[in-house]
Amino acid sequence: MNRSFLLNFTCYLFLGFLILGIWSCADREYNNLVQEDVIIVDKTIDLKKAGKKLSEGKVDDALGIFNAILKDDESNVDANVGLAGIYLSKNQFSESIKYGNKALEEASAEYTATFNPKVSKRHIHLILAQAYFYTGDFNKSNDQIRQVVSRNVNLQPDALAKELQRLAR
Repeated sequence: MNRSFLLNFTCYLFLGFLILGIWSCADREYNNLVQEDVIIVDKTIDLKKAGKKLSEGKVDDALGIFNAILKDDESNVDANVGLAGIYLSKNQFSESIKYGNKALEEASAEYTATFNPKVSKRHIHLILAQAYFYTGDFNKSNDQIRQVVSRNVNLQPDALAKELQRLAR
């Protein structure tokens, strides 16, 4: 056989495979090949640090940790509960109500805080009841008390204050 024939045949064969390869790839959607990695960050360690800071009386440190957690996950129940309690203790009742309502909205019925296992959904209601009481919204405070005691109450401010003290123990 002729050497130029073999060279031409090889070139045509290579070109054919190249075209076939490109053509077979044309129906692929390369945009779907790029996958985003979802990184789930466990905030348990940070929440426990915040709980430790609270127990040590380092409220501002705990406040910073809870705020940092909410920057990553604004629906984090523990961080919202923590901030609601901190703001209640600092007499910043509107902030306490804001974070308490967010926590209440996101918390499951069997919620228990990671930073303090004694904190439950009942405590969220108590935080809100106290914050509403101190802002003078006795109806909303009574609403929160109803959730805690599971009965219909409509207490006047003096009786409401006593009930809040009793429940907060």
